[in-house]
Amino acid sequence: MNHDTPSPDVNTYVVGLDDSAGALAALRWAMDEAELHHGAVRAVTAWVSGPPHPWTGAVREALAEASAAHPGIPLEHTQRTGDTARALAHAAEGARLLVVGGGRTAHECAHRAPCPVVVVPAARPGRHHLRGRTS
Repeated sequence: MNHDTPSPDVNTYVVGLDDSAGALAALRWAMDEAELHHGAVRAVTAWVSGPPHPWTGAVREALAEASAAHPGIPLEHTQRTGDTARALAHAAEGARLLVVGGGRTAHECAHRAPCPVVVVPAARPGRHHLRGRTS
C-alpha cells in the first residue's frame, strides 16, 4: 500500500476504483481519454479503515482488462485508507482530471478535488451513451 505516491503530472487521469459498475465505467472512460490525449492513468482504491475490502480481486481483474485493452497506456494502481473523497482529492493533485463513478462519493469529490472532475454513470443495459468531451 502506497500512501506517499508522488503527484501525477498534468497528463495523468486519476480514477477512483472499486468493484461498482460506475467505477468500472470510470476506469474505461479514463483509459479511453488517456489514449486520445497520450496520457497515463492512476487508479486509486480507497476505503475508510481496516484490511482491503473483498472486492480486491475484482479490482485486479478490472485493471488487467484495462491494461489489455489499452496496452500503450501507462496504468498504475494505488491503495489508500482514510476518507475516500479526501484520498481521491489528494491523489488528484496535479492531475488533468479526477474520474469517478456516479456513486455517493462523486458529489464530495466534486467539492474537494484540486482539478476538474468527471462523473461517469454506470452503463445501463439497452441504453446508448454518447461519448462526451472534457475540453
